[in-house]
Amino acid sequence: MGSEICFRTDPETTDYVLEAGATRNFEALKKAEDQADREAEARREELENNPMKLSEERTAASKNEMEVAESLEELRELNRRTVAVDYSTMLASYQKAKETEQEEE
Repeated sequence: MGSEICFRTDPETTDYVLEAGATRNFEALKKAEDQADREAEARREELENNPMKLSEERTAASKNEMEVAESLEELRELNRRTVAVDYSTMLASYQKAKETEQEEE
């Protein structure tokens, strides 16, 4: 029962380093974060070193922004049309048409 577990803080990686008495068996989150950091760094370097790729990215972002703006305008137009419908007038004209139809029969 005299086993001892010893950890040391590692300020460089803001983590703990196992010194003795145990084994670390779960580092999935740390590995995923490291992988995401490496991918982000590789992407940043690619954009810095490849002006054509940077231009393509900007063009795609601009195109996406324009599509979103068009979709938003379409939604606004649909809302304007929906608001412009006067249901009471529509129902009154329907009622008149129905009464006229019944009178003709």
